Amino acid sequence: MLNYFTENEQSCNCCGEGGLEDIFLGKINQARRNADIPFKVNRGYSCVEHNLKIGGSKTSSHLKGLAMDIHCTSSIKRFIIIDALLKVGITRIGVYKNFIHADYDLEKPQNVIWYK
Repeated sequence: MLNYFTENEQSCNCCGEGGLEDIFLGKINQARRNADIPFKVNRGYSCVEHNLKIGGSKTSSHLKGLAMDIHCTSSIKRFIIIDALLKVGITRIGVYKNFIHADYDLEKPQNVIWYK
């Protein structure tokens, strides 16, 4: 399967370490393919230091390589992205003003969408 996301997009924004877990990367690539629009990545994996610096949760799925924040400000694109995520089984979605948080952390509650 085509990988739409560079190593840089997958790794920590501050140190370049880490990356996305294979199972999540496969699902997010499938969602990107199905959506047929670019996913501009704001954040993939985060190291502990970067997560703390930006005020991320201590239990953030970004720390496990199981989350991605996708830049989005258009209501039409927001619908397309969320629809594509749900169709590939990514059922933990956060909707923010400028991005969509998608994660595949099976240790957390599933079938949730939150808005901030």
